[in-house]
Amino acid sequence: GPYADLPDFLRRCASVVNKKVLENLIMAGALDSIGERGELLASVENMLLFTSHLTKRKNSNQIDLFGSMDDGPKYDLTIVRAEPTSQKQRLAWERELLGIYITGNPLSPYLSGLPTDRHQIANLAANEDGALIRVCGVVTSLRVILTKKDSKSMAFVQLEDETGVTEAVFFPKTWATCQKSVVEGMALCVEGKVSRKESRMNAEVLETKILADGCSQLSDSPSAPKERVDRLFVAIPPQGDRGLLQKIKDVLEGHPGTLPVSLLLPSVDGEQEMKVTQRVNLADSLYSRLAILVGPDGIRTE
Repeated sequence: GPYADLPDFLRRCASVVNKKVLENLIMAGALDSIGERGELLASVENMLLFTSHLTKRKNSNQIDLFGSMDDGPKYDLTIVRAEPTSQKQRLAWERELLGIYITGNPLSPYLSGLPTDRHQIANLAANEDGALIRVCGVVTSLRVILTKKDSKSMAFVQLEDETGVTEAVFFPKTWATCQKSVVEGMALCVEGKVSRKESRMNAEVLETKILADGCSQLSDSPSAPKERVDRLFVAIPPQGDRGLLQKIKDVLEGHPGTLPVSLLLPSVDGEQEMKVTQRVNLADSLYSRLAILVGPDGIRTE
């Protein structure tokens, strides 16, 4: 039946647990019903002393025919008081040890504030090859390589939301602007194109990935200022090209309003202002979309 408490668990499992087994069981959440993970981890050495004492008593024939303890010397199990583990840490352990999340999802704290036009990962395959999309998820793995042609860095990033897992490919130009934002365990919003190609393992299966154009950390996505603003400035990074300018134009035109906009273009003297015809509504969604393209520091107001 269920374990009544921690001593009951240790009595019944004393012969099969060691330090590594105990730590893994605790971190994976298997003992959540009988203790808090932080305190249990801090008490592992005391648990081992307790099981060692039980084993010695058993070997000394101090257990009667029915398996109950006699009135010999007792050893009390002491639980060490410790700070409770955070939800983020618990989920990280579950992912590391089990390959899945059990008690929640790292994206859960952000769900209420995610962009309404984001695509859930489970539904990516419903999009056509080359479709422009936005995906929000937590970085669960990151692999950086050098290109054969010119030895520039690019990255393969595994993203996971509440519905599934996908891979986002960051080619060198995009990776140069995004690499500081992409950290394992960080929640990201990634904008890019859907790529549907034949699987290397099975030509009859189409693999769906994202070819990233930009990204921003969800925790760092700026919100529109509440005070009066007379003009919006969007700073174009040095590696910006015509494709980036077109994406910025699309975002501006998707938020029509009355606020004038200027682009700040890189030049030998620093920055050159170029006023554009588009006027925008200064909404949080505009800030979020622009942050993906030029980074949070590339958006200014006056």
